[in-house]
Amino acid sequence: GMDLTAVKSGTVISIITRSGTPLVHNGDVVEAGQVLISGSVELVDEGGTVLETRQTIPDGEILAETQIHYEDSFPLTQEQKQYTGRSRTRHVLWLFGKRIGPLGHKDVYETEDREETYEAARLWGNFYLPVGIGTITEREYKTGAHVLTEAEAQREAKLRFSAFCETLKERGAVIEQADCQTVMENGNCKSYGTVTAAEEIGTLQRRQEKTDTPGKSVP
Repeated sequence: GMDLTAVKSGTVISIITRSGTPLVHNGDVVEAGQVLISGSVELVDEGGTVLETRQTIPDGEILAETQIHYEDSFPLTQEQKQYTGRSRTRHVLWLFGKRIGPLGHKDVYETEDREETYEAARLWGNFYLPVGIGTITEREYKTGAHVLTEAEAQREAKLRFSAFCETLKERGAVIEQADCQTVMENGNCKSYGTVTAAEEIGTLQRRQEKTDTPGKSVP
């Protein structure tokens, strides 16, 4: 009672059937939920008469050309870090994987970036001791509003669209064409695009068996 069905709409460009009965061919336009490879296999004689129908777990690969719609939006006014130029560096001691220190007051700045470095003590070659010296550098910053210029917003929108396309590639899609348009509207940067890609659309799904529901008798 299993079928291989389409998870999304598209045009079939390649189908490989390992088990089951293929119901679509190259060039067919399929809709989401449509059965691509049936788990029902008919055994027929030389005259074409069906002798038996067996059930199997369908297996195969169906590639389709799909249209993926993209939409994104982000505000032009954003919070940005503005460094004050104030910073401090403190030293710490590492002993058997535990940090000792640093000494002194921890919260000097209200908001800060922190960078830590560590270097283990070494006698010779690659022989390291379980002790080392580390440094903690803290840089103070204030947050303030920054309004993106159109060029900055276009650049940010392009990076976000590229990241979206990379995510599709990581999922196995082969991008054939990618188009995106960006507009500034009501204090926001809005992007609209379409990605044409070749991707696997088959998924194994249990077949919905049809059952007859008896009607109620009316006196």
